Amino acid sequence: MALVALLGTFSAYRIIGYRVPVYVVAWPPAWHRIHQARADYYYRMALRSLAAGDVRRSYLALGQVYMLDPDNTNAARLLAQFAQIANPGFSDAIYARLLLPSHGDREEAAQAWFRALLARGEFAAMSGLSARMLREGAAQAPAWTQGLLFAREMTVDHSDLDRLLRSPGKMPVEARTVLALAGSIRSGSKKDWCDRVELALDSATTTFEVFYSLNQMIEMGRAPDVVTFLQGFEGAEIPAYDRESLELGAYSSLGWHALERQKVASLLGPGASAPVANLLAAHLIRHPDPGVAEYVFEQLDKRPLPCTAANSGAHAALLCMAGVNGLSKRMGEQSDILGKIVGGDFAAAGMLREFFQSPASGKNAAVFLPALAQLPLEVVYALTERYHATKMAPPVAADPPGRQSRTHAYDSVE
Repeated sequence: MALVALLGTFSAYRIIGYRVPVYVVAWPPAWHRIHQARADYYYRMALRSLAAGDVRRSYLALGQVYMLDPDNTNAARLLAQFAQIANPGFSDAIYARLLLPSHGDREEAAQAWFRALLARGEFAAMSGLSARMLREGAAQAPAWTQGLLFAREMTVDHSDLDRLLRSPGKMPVEARTVLALAGSIRSGSKKDWCDRVELALDSATTTFEVFYSLNQMIEMGRAPDVVTFLQGFEGAEIPAYDRESLELGAYSSLGWHALERQKVASLLGPGASAPVANLLAAHLIRHPDPGVAEYVFEQLDKRPLPCTAANSGAHAALLCMAGVNGLSKRMGEQSDILGKIVGGDFAAAGMLREFFQSPASGKNAAVFLPALAQLPLEVVYALTERYHATKMAPPVAADPPGRQSRTHAYDSVE
């Protein structure tokens, strides 16, 4: 009778779809694995439902997985991503649990949480998370440093940065150097700021330090110096993506729109690609110019960016770039392309059109960014910065912008 009961129970589990061995059913100390088998069943159901486009069923199935086996990190991370719009508190709680030392790839979970916080405009939490990851010696130190500095700029709150510099933990040297420079240029005269950045550029030993220094020079009105640096022999050593980003930013800051268009033509001449589209979209969100933006789309008309799922993020970036620059027709074109990619109407099209065409002041991109998970991170940064009222005013150089800076060998980070 016991054998019949055992086989009957095992058969029932297998018919339902639970992948559970016979010995687990027969041995009481192993019964906890039945819950894991049930969680695995619901996880597979969630993936099938998601592939079929049934997001609601997938979300409910993931909830069952998390209840049965909260240590299933893949399911927990997916559930957190689903919940970040409707239930951000629950989403944050899941991410916080994924960062416990007992879990495996904590940095991957932290990166997903960081992106969710950035999209929602939760800058204080974003700053605390970035500082924590730097203190614990996370591998992607430049990315976490950028996150901390961006949150500081948006909130004008230096507390996390100051605490981190006092108690750095396992923070890499390059992150400490950049954060120390960022802290030093909030006091003293404008000339002092410029001198400190030049000194940092001259003594930089890593690509991240150099990249940060050059960006600071552009913000301080020293764009001609950056152009000279990029066009010298040091500039040839910079990876193409970083070089073009810095050069476009310098041209725009100087109002050299003819050179800006030449750069656009050279970038799109060989044919459009997602990285180039993302680069141009982020640039023209930070430095809007309807004429240059329309010129980008004219070049894309000649050599279009392929309408594929892999390029959905780039097309979403171009849509937002068109919105920032007031190009209603181009917004419609990119919405249609995204609709073709998803196989129907692009659900966020109306929300984006309403946001960008609204004349209201003080708009916040956090109203739509959580719904655009495919947007590249650099474009999310650009949109957040553009539509955020409380941010630090960039320092302005006291010296004439034509003053030449010292040169330094440079390899940038993407």
